[in-house]
Amino acid sequence: QEEKEKFNHITLGYDGLAIIVHKENLIEKISTEELKNIYSGKIQNYKDIDAKLDGEILVISKMIGRGTLDIFEHYIKLQNPKTINKNYSYPHITNKAWEAGANNDVIVWVGGLKNAIGFVSFGSIKIFDEYNIPIKILPLDSIQPTNSTIENKSYPIVRELNLVYQKSNPQIDTFIKKLQNSALKEIIEKNNFIKANYENK
Repeated sequence: QEEKEKFNHITLGYDGLAIIVHKENLIEKISTEELKNIYSGKIQNYKDIDAKLDGEILVISKMIGRGTLDIFEHYIKLQNPKTINKNYSYPHITNKAWEAGANNDVIVWVGGLKNAIGFVSFGSIKIFDEYNIPIKILPLDSIQPTNSTIENKSYPIVRELNLVYQKSNPQIDTFIKKLQNSALKEIIEKNNFIKANYENK
């Protein structure tokens, strides 16, 4: 919020945060409350979500400094146990959680561990479809992340992809005009994000 005094930004695209499990995991959906209880350690077995399920849950989180962790913390109202000097005092993510670096790590771990659960950029999942990694995306609060649910923000966890610039930059208008072409759309879609209409803020 304090950066808005010095900077403006334009939203160029959107990404969602997808909740993933192994393809053979019988869980079919998850709620925000269940997700929070899993990541806080209150729920440690899938049978506490559905009596037909069983198996100890392996929680996969992210290392401090990862953008997906910041988004997840803000949404789920939990924080990494190592987080300090934050403006909020949320309860901690369980210290039993494995901490991944890149989205690729989470996808590979979940694809190899049948009881694991993790969160990743929606854009990164599409890249791995071609490798047939055995993961599936869970609907969150009964909403499946898709291009349309992320674009219209009906999916619960959406993040903006922003171009940030100094208000005093005299070249910005020219630069923004250069962005308004098909090349930018192609770049955004090539990286499996959803292009936004430009929003000056």
